[in-house]
Amino acid sequence: ARPGVFRLIEELKKNNISIALVSSTSEVNLLNLFTKGFKIDPYKTFDLVAHGDCTKLKKPSPEIYEWALQKLQLPSQACIAIEDSPRGLESSNNANLKTIITPSKLTRDENFEKAKLVVSNLGEPDEPFKIISGETFSHNYVCLELLRVITRS
Repeated sequence: ARPGVFRLIEELKKNNISIALVSSTSEVNLLNLFTKGFKIDPYKTFDLVAHGDCTKLKKPSPEIYEWALQKLQLPSQACIAIEDSPRGLESSNNANLKTIITPSKLTRDENFEKAKLVVSNLGEPDEPFKIISGETFSHNYVCLELLRVITRS
């Protein structure tokens, strides 16, 4: 996982913030990545796991985000998506979610102008992210407070 991912998950869990994993990949692929790659059970880590087998349409359709919002019983205005691809950004934007982008090596040259924030990774307190575009509100890593500010902006 890239810098900041597991730290942010722990911070959100500690503060009783719902966390969903939303991916277009199949459940089998997702489970293999998490159980074999990260050695964690996504069903124990996240409040909701939304995978490509949950909906008919794949990203860039907003269907999987809309499905997740419905299952969590949350309005889109109260949530933020963290994505890494143009298809993911289109999907989250079409579900009316504000989106933070952390581009991968494969997507770093793509157009993410519709994202609220584009950063190199989620960062750590001692390893800040690099700002690509957007407002960080004086934060140098993605944390609960930054997510709250972006939600209200």
